[in-house]
Amino acid sequence: MSKRKRPCAACAGCGYADPEPHDPRYEPSPRRFCAACAGTGWDYRTPAKVRMSDATAARVLAGMAEAEARPTERDGAVAGLPADGLGCAAVGETPPWYRVWFDSPYYGILYGDRDQAEADAFIRRLARTLRAQPPAAALDVACGTGRHAVVLADLGYDVLGIDLSAPSIAAARRRARPNLRFQVLDMRAIEWRERFDAALNLFTSFGYFGAEDDERRVLAGIRRALRPGGELVIDFLNAARTVAELVPRERTERGGIAFDITRELADRTIVKTIEVDDPRRPAGHPRPRFQERVRALSAGTLRGYLQDAGLPVERCYGDYALNPFRPDVSDRLILVARKPER
Repeated sequence: MSKRKRPCAACAGCGYADPEPHDPRYEPSPRRFCAACAGTGWDYRTPAKVRMSDATAARVLAGMAEAEARPTERDGAVAGLPADGLGCAAVGETPPWYRVWFDSPYYGILYGDRDQAEADAFIRRLARTLRAQPPAAALDVACGTGRHAVVLADLGYDVLGIDLSAPSIAAARRRARPNLRFQVLDMRAIEWRERFDAALNLFTSFGYFGAEDDERRVLAGIRRALRPGGELVIDFLNAARTVAELVPRERTERGGIAFDITRELADRTIVKTIEVDDPRRPAGHPRPRFQERVRALSAGTLRGYLQDAGLPVERCYGDYALNPFRPDVSDRLILVARKPER
């Protein structure tokens, strides 16, 4: 198979050999690290029958931790994106909140109790409504550690999961198999053309970047990646209900670590501030502090973005049981849009 050189998906500072990432004969394997982006220069030459062992995964995580501890220069100026366009900060700048928070071990601790059974039931129920059926090609955009992608693969889909968080992808790759692969990639940098029959963006993984142009760029990339007739599923929060019922302050504990969480609406953005009270913190060190920022996009606004991107909405659900969306009572906003046939 021919290989072509590509820049590292996170920093553009290292070339790596990459056959077609969606080829089911291959899966990613950590053979070479890029120190500038904490281990995201992946070598794709390992046959799919080779799996990442627990020991290898541990070495991957250790390597990323070591790389992240070193001061580095990053170059994010790829494909017309700004300096932090691939989730990296330019020299001397503060990294974007999603890079800091999603790559933190505290993120996994706070959200480690997510309901896998609920995710499994939702994906199985959703799959029955899609035009694309196994073994169709599916793209999981902002896949995290792969809890939804795994279910799609179990159903027989040929799945590629992408996420900008190298630690999340390293964890996801422990469950890789021939029809389930993962790749570090910012959703704004999707460049495939007509490669997938379905795309999914789940669990409020949209509206992170703070700029409308970025959100539109994501949707344009997904549209290009879909084959004619392909569907996009966006699972977003119901902004109207979320804002109306915003809990301003709470304290929760996970594994002996306390999280003080505050929420506010600022400039049409839901801002969650997380301060960590870790008893293992060295004396005199400040408490770690993180943020989550999600644009409070209404159903009408998100529909408009999709329509403008050439992905008209065909169905709209309000929860994981796929009941109809009702702005005043629905927990979620789940939109199914479709790329027109030629």
